[in-house]
Amino acid sequence: SKRRQLPWDPNMGEEAGDLDSFVRFLVMRLVNSLKGKALNYTKHSGDLGQARSSMFMMNNTFYLRDELGPRAGNRGDPTEYRIESSWFVDKVNKLFESEKNKYLGHWE
Repeated sequence: SKRRQLPWDPNMGEEAGDLDSFVRFLVMRLVNSLKGKALNYTKHSGDLGQARSSMFMMNNTFYLRDELGPRAGNRGDPTEYRIESSWFVDKVNKLFESEKNKYLGHWE
């Protein structure tokens, strides 16, 4: 059988990435999917649609951060999977803050 490159890691064999590459790929696909779903709210007229879109993204990024992000000072249940990598915290926090600022901007 012929081996193909995987979408999350173009390298093969000894040069293949680790689990972090795969998790990053999955999280980025999820975030892009959420952004697509958030666009459905913008079909409503006016600022209300934009505000709903931002609220949708805020809720989902908060949930991702809470469920998958590192726990500050508390290791919690050792059987729970946590993403300790800085790329996750940076990406999710940046997206959350961006959507929060957009949402709050609608109420000024």
